[in-house]
Amino acid sequence: MDQEAPERRPIRTLSSGGHHASLGGVGTNGAPVPTHVTVHLGPAGALPWSIHTAWRVVHVGQSAVVLSGPGDGSDDLFVVTTGARGLVPGGASLPVRADFDALRALARRDGTLDLTGWDAATAVHPVDLRLGTVAVDRRAVDAMLAGLAMDETAGVLMDPRPLRALAPALAHAVLAFDDAASAGVAAQLIGAGPGATPAGDDVVVGVAAGLLACGAVDAAATLRAAVRPLLERTARASRHDLRAALAGEFSEHAHLLVGALRHPGLVAAALRRARAWGATSGFDLAAGVAWSTAAASGTRGGAGAGASPEPVPSHARERRCA
Repeated sequence: MDQEAPERRPIRTLSSGGHHASLGGVGTNGAPVPTHVTVHLGPAGALPWSIHTAWRVVHVGQSAVVLSGPGDGSDDLFVVTTGARGLVPGGASLPVRADFDALRALARRDGTLDLTGWDAATAVHPVDLRLGTVAVDRRAVDAMLAGLAMDETAGVLMDPRPLRALAPALAHAVLAFDDAASAGVAAQLIGAGPGATPAGDDVVVGVAAGLLACGAVDAAATLRAAVRPLLERTARASRHDLRAALAGEFSEHAHLLVGALRHPGLVAAALRRARAWGATSGFDLAAGVAWSTAAASGTRGGAGAGASPEPVPSHARERRCA
């Protein structure tokens, strides 16, 4: 199905009793109850904040509060973001900034949070973050590659461009179902680069998104097999994102970039937004998306730096992007 962004639709709207303040109320442990929540539903449609009654605060940032399940080193993460940051897999987004700021203040004060009171939020909007096939315009792919080529990555701790240059090699390897080559390139990317979500990991997430956008499900399975044994190499937050990507679920950021490939006129605005996502994360993600769709669609950029100069053999390739 063609898609530009994940669908948002309210699953329930509760009466607010005429109360129009920025917060919907107060939960059982003093946690503010937001007026509106955009949420990625958990297994069997479960609201993710109800999985645990005591969420441990892992990180408090300007646009995200990262919580984890009980136990040291738990990979069970719940990420609450601002509306501007957008929804991430297994997380929730608070479109009203005052709601997020109240939660952020509480997270800074307390080491654990009980969010079960969020069931009383005025409106809960579920979003399906699974990525489907998109009608990719090859001109848009070339436009995104051209825009990425102009990035100078000034002032960053580590130049991510060598890692981005591995994206076409990874895409070609998985499209050719070459397990050894796929594992070798993935090993160079997973955990490579600084930060909670290293640049190499963002590139891999982007490659996974581009493959699914082109309907290359078997190539995506080859990528899963290459990446899963390497997950312990990287940071906990990045493992969360990678596991979701391998399951076919992606952040709204990734959906935005994939949606921009529907028409070249959408690319410049998408890249402008991506430039503001972390130090380099937005362009790292975009590089993975662009190079994998280029490889799957046979655009002129599809055999760029680090990629095999030969086309993917006809006996070892899937349906490509239109």
